[in-house]
Amino acid sequence: MSRTQSFLMGAVGALTLLVVVAGIAWAGNIFQIDRDGTVRMTVTDTGKVGVGTGSPVHKLHMYNSPGILLDAGTNTSSKQASLNVLTLGDGATNIGNATTKGWQLVGRGDGYVTASAQNDLHLSHWDGSGWTTSQRWDSTGNVGIGGDPGSSSMLEVISTSKGMTIPRMTKAQRDAIAAPAAGMLVYQTDNTPGLRVHNGANWMRFTEAAD
Repeated sequence: MSRTQSFLMGAVGALTLLVVVAGIAWAGNIFQIDRDGTVRMTVTDTGKVGVGTGSPVHKLHMYNSPGILLDAGTNTSSKQASLNVLTLGDGATNIGNATTKGWQLVGRGDGYVTASAQNDLHLSHWDGSGWTTSQRWDSTGNVGIGGDPGSSSMLEVISTSKGMTIPRMTKAQRDAIAAPAAGMLVYQTDNTPGLRVHNGANWMRFTEAAD
């Protein structure tokens, strides 16, 4: 019995489907689709899937691909598309279950049930018992880190237990910044350490007092 069987399907060009006969060990690809001599898709005996390559090196390897499309379509009940990355799973359970942990990237559309979250992009972490918003980008370009940004904030960092650290550098490193913009902030670590802001012409030192 032959290890493989080949089938030719002629629609537009030659499409070759290569499959392994059940019950026979195989040391290479067990499923492969070629078209006009070009590999379109491959599944190896170790469970790796290649799109555009005959030699996938990861569980999913997409070669020379313009990207991945997640399409919410006409699903009016949710109007969102998501990408889930499990860091703890059992191979059968989706994210949001007590036995899983991981990340979820969700894009929401016009019909999403919460009006304030329509047309935004959410990155959240699931710890096995609840969700934590890591970052959110809304359709106007506002970005929230640790939560949702206010409508008047291009960037908002939300926390009651951590602060925000701006770039720290020496005076020489500060002076090496090319064409600093007015309003730029740095923390200078030498020559009277402290906050500096550029006013469009010069670096200015904040007057500081112990708090």
